[in-house]
Amino acid sequence: MNEIEAAVGFGNIDIYSEILRKRRQNLTYIIGKFKKYKPLLVRIDEGLNERIGPHAFPVIIQENNNFSRDDQVLYLGKKGIDSRSIFLSMPTQCPGFKFLGYSLGNFLMRNI
Repeated sequence: MNEIEAAVGFGNIDIYSEILRKRRQNLTYIIGKFKKYKPLLVRIDEGLNERIGPHAFPVIIQENNNFSRDDQVLYLGKKGIDSRSIFLSMPTQCPGFKFLGYSLGNFLMRNI
């Protein structure tokens, strides 16, 4: 964190609870609207005694769809919704690790 980010954060400390409440309200709204897209798009749901941080809305695009992640990003962008890949399977999907020679499927969990 740099000094500017720290100053902005510190300046909002008195209203942090309100910011968090509004973010949770938005998250709850989106979760409700999102249910109609199962099973094509899946999201992580809150479990018992869990609270999802309302700072992002993770979505998993299931296999065997007629659209890709790039298609989804383009669609959302046209609707004014910002999106980005945050967590990729590093050795197989992140271009920075291509030199390692791994491919999709190399790290699948298998029953032992």
